[in-house]
Parts: sequence; structure tokens; C-alpha cells
Amino acid sequence: MKLYPSVKKTLSYYGILGVITSLAFYLIFGYPYTPFDFGKHILLLTVPLIFVLIIGIFALKKSWYTLTNKKIIHQKGSKTYEYPFGIIVWIDHPYTKKHKILRFYTNRGDEIYLPLDSKGILYTYTMEHVKALWSFAQLKEKFPKASE
Repeated sequence: MKLYPSVKKTLSYYGILGVITSLAFYLIFGYPYTPFDFGKHILLLTVPLIFVLIIGIFALKKSWYTLTNKKIIHQKGSKTYEYPFGIIVWIDHPYTKKHKILRFYTNRGDEIYLPLDSKGILYTYTMEHVKALWSFAQLKEKFPKASE
């Protein structure tokens, strides 16, 4: 099964980044211009925003999840990450539900964040296929730097 991260959430992150970039460009390069030269001001405010949103659309097209019975395969650009269900030892349920980002720890102590799809299928599928989840106390005992 092939899933894509939420379009709305991804583009909102890139939109915020674009607005911040546009304001930074405007404050650095546009402030010295006279207020009557609207063309330069509009260019400095819109070009970075449009550029960042184009990168966001490209990122959406190049990122997806493939779910199998044994693992999650995350294609991110030209890189492929595999997360077998057997190595997932703890899932942060409150964080996942609040932020719509699947957060889990592996048996090596790696903390992984995966943006959910729009329907939350990635979260429910992962919950169905992960067999042995640890309690947070067990996780903290094994990996002291883990945070809840």
C-alpha cells in the first residue's frame, strides 16, 4: 500500500518557511528602496515565497510510504529508509495524535518522526503490526536520553 504525507500539513510548513524567507529577503534587500518603487518590493516579497512553495510541491511528489506486512518503507527524495515493525519498541501515542506525526523509538534508541497521511492509515497500520511495545519506563531504562 502506497501512502503520501498530508498535503495540507506539508504545504503549510513550507508556506510558513516561505513567508519567513520573504520577510528576511525584504528586510535585507528591500528596506533601502524608496516606498514608491512597488515593483521591487513586490518581487522581494513574492519570489522567495513562490520558490519555497515550488520546493514544497517537489518534496510532496518525492516522498511517500510503502506499507508491507513486515516493514514501513519511506521514500524521501532519492533515499529509501526501511523500518521493520520488529525494531519499533515504543510509540508516543499522545504526540502522534496531537501533532499528526508518528513518533517512535527503535531497539537501537533511534527516535523517528514520520508525518502521517491525511487519513492516519500509517498510524493504525503500524499499531496493528507492531507486536511487542515497551512501556516508557522500560524505554527510559534502556535509553536514558529518551524523552516522553
